[in-house]
Amino acid sequence: MSADQFTFRLLRASLFAVVCVGLGLAGHVFAGGGAPPAIALLGSGGALALLTVPFAGRQQNWTTLTVGLLTAQAILHLVFATAHAAPPAGAADPGPLCGAGASEGVSLTMALAHVWAAMVTGWWLAAGEKALWAVLRWLHAVLLALPPVTAGPLPAPAPRRRAVAPALALRLLVLRYTVCERAPPRSAPRAPLPAVAA
Repeated sequence: MSADQFTFRLLRASLFAVVCVGLGLAGHVFAGGGAPPAIALLGSGGALALLTVPFAGRQQNWTTLTVGLLTAQAILHLVFATAHAAPPAGAADPGPLCGAGASEGVSLTMALAHVWAAMVTGWWLAAGEKALWAVLRWLHAVLLALPPVTAGPLPAPAPRRRAVAPALALRLLVLRYTVCERAPPRSAPRAPLPAVAA
């Protein structure tokens, strides 16, 4: 893998990690868990980006993206719940989606929220993948159609045809369809035909 390919894969994997961490953070805060520490966000985002680099080399479909999102959501849920294992004194009660609390496990409502979020985000990312690869294929076709760049002098232009006067062009057009047959000149006298005896 070249450096350009690795950079392209790392960029795509980083974008996927940002979407996953952002989705997990939004869901965690919405459910009443509070924002996890910045080190948990950065660490999980970096680890997720490095784990997805091998898969970022080709176009992914909705199924693959949704499975990856579900896996990332499960890992991020555990990381965020562990980051809040010891809530400070006087902390608010976890939200309704957290069930009895993040430390006691995953409620059915929370699991359905994770699945729904992963499916919708997977659809959104699949549409983005389709658009990205369409643009890349178009750019590839356009760049292949361009003439190669040479360092030497430009080639000599092709010789130009001389312009033909309009009268000559008309005469050539008319004469083009005339039929020429081999015959004696018209100005020559004709020999009399021999008389036929009766």
